[in-house]
Amino acid sequence: MTILAPRSLPLVVVLALGACADTPPPQEVPAEDVADAVDTVPAAAETTADTSTTEQWRAQLAAGTLHRSGACPFECCLYREWTAESRIPLRVSPDEASPTGGYLEPGTEFAADSGFVAVTGIGLVAVSEPVMPLPDRELIPGDTLLLLDYVGEGFYNAWFDGEEVQVADFWSYATGDPKGEVIGEHTTEWWVHATRPDGLTGWFRADAAGVELAGVDACG
Repeated sequence: MTILAPRSLPLVVVLALGACADTPPPQEVPAEDVADAVDTVPAAAETTADTSTTEQWRAQLAAGTLHRSGACPFECCLYREWTAESRIPLRVSPDEASPTGGYLEPGTEFAADSGFVAVTGIGLVAVSEPVMPLPDRELIPGDTLLLLDYVGEGFYNAWFDGEEVQVADFWSYATGDPKGEVIGEHTTEWWVHATRPDGLTGWFRADAAGVELAGVDACG
């Protein structure tokens, strides 16, 4: 079927061409600006998704799971007699905002009575390739673990399939061939209860900047 153009078409075409001639050409956007704009949107979306996912996991955990009572977070770490090698404030309770009741002065030998690790930031490991970090089970893509406290020698306590397990690191680049991806940010605080020779007691955060100790490593 032939479609006949209206008789006024030549005039329309001329006007249109004239308008195009008067319109300045579009400005070219540098390639790097386009790349930055494209990268910004997914990053924001991923951050929101990560937060939502980690909070959903937090809500499903058994009470007390994120409080690792008695944890001493590295190989050969042992609660016993330690020595302060820096001036360490002793707080009334295990909280950075808690008032200071005294100090451990450098050279003071004291009893590290007990301690715990608090998981303050949720880190999930999503399996990307089949891997066997557990002694009796292979993990496959779709499996997800929640990191708890670090044990030492590349091992972590983790929450998987409704129970606590100990798992070897398979997700970090330190392994040379990561087979998982971390969602969120795994952060912890290590608090120790101390008793000075004069009987004064208190708490200090052993992993805080500036805290120096001796006698912590039983293998040293």
